[in-house]
Amino acid sequence: MEITFGKHKGKSTELVFFESPDYVNWILSKSQAKGQMAMVYNDILRLIKKFDSANFTVNCHTEQCNKIATYCTIHRRNSNMINWWCDDCEPYQLKSTPGMLEVIRNFGDALNYVNNNSGNNDLTSLIQQLARAKGLPEDIDENEAQAFFI
Repeated sequence: MEITFGKHKGKSTELVFFESPDYVNWILSKSQAKGQMAMVYNDILRLIKKFDSANFTVNCHTEQCNKIATYCTIHRRNSNMINWWCDDCEPYQLKSTPGMLEVIRNFGDALNYVNNNSGNNDLTSLIQQLARAKGLPEDIDENEAQAFFI
């Protein structure tokens, strides 16, 4: 869907989802919107559902494990410490302090992590890392963004 207003006018909701998750977060606060804004809001909800249902393609962090990851953990004080895990492996094997790892499985988890532990400037990086772990290349264009959601 093409956005027809504001700073992302002319871009698809799919591309904006990956390039500007902070904008997606802002749109989510507009649940009572009317007209075009309501259409974008509903499309964002559709994209989140599709994004969340896409499987990860990266392997579990545990050396002997050959399974595909089902989630990642991120350290509450160091957002650069992201590791991917399957449901059978223990993320605290890396000797992190108990309670310091946040489990991220979907868009909502990422949004909650950023809102509770840092700021929106980290949301873009985190969503892009999740997207790459779901098979998207690092630099995506309009066509790749739209194809992801088909």
